[in-house]
Amino acid sequence: MKICDVKTWANKDDVKVGDEGYFSNDICFLEKIIERDFKRKIKHIDPFRGNCFVAEIDENEPSRCSAYSGYSFFMPADKVRKSMYRPIKTFEELFNFFVPNFDEEYFGLGDGEYDTYKKTELLLGLTIALKRKAGNFIEVSFIQNILFLDKDLWLNGRLLKDLFMDYEIQMNGKWVPFGIKD
Repeated sequence: MKICDVKTWANKDDVKVGDEGYFSNDICFLEKIIERDFKRKIKHIDPFRGNCFVAEIDENEPSRCSAYSGYSFFMPADKVRKSMYRPIKTFEELFNFFVPNFDEEYFGLGDGEYDTYKKTELLLGLTIALKRKAGNFIEVSFIQNILFLDKDLWLNGRLLKDLFMDYEIQMNGKWVPFGIKD
């Protein structure tokens, strides 16, 4: 995940008390803090220390952090470039999610409902691995059914919006959100 470039890093002269962002003493850990969206405000800036950024204390803050310790790195919240995902809304989006390089000419598909029916048949039987966001519970299953009900899309009896909120899916060996980039 590329979260920033050198020009977006803040130094003590670029920010002021009250600015909101992400704090860390370790670049690698900063990326995790940004992924978890753990934002806080600057309480104090000490111009004479290397770890000059002091954060306001939050009740959710890890116990190893102290109100008196400073941080070396501060990333302003408005400078973070995160990939934004949204739930899959249409069957075409679902199909392109699972089969991104599909060649319609190779399969000789037509237009309309026949096209959707044939594409549905291609998805049935695919193996998927889902990981619950809250915990490390991993579920491996086949796509057994796809249901179109009103404007909602269901996969194996689960609403796609719920899958997006609660699960990540393994694609090409990586865990990614069960949604598409917006």
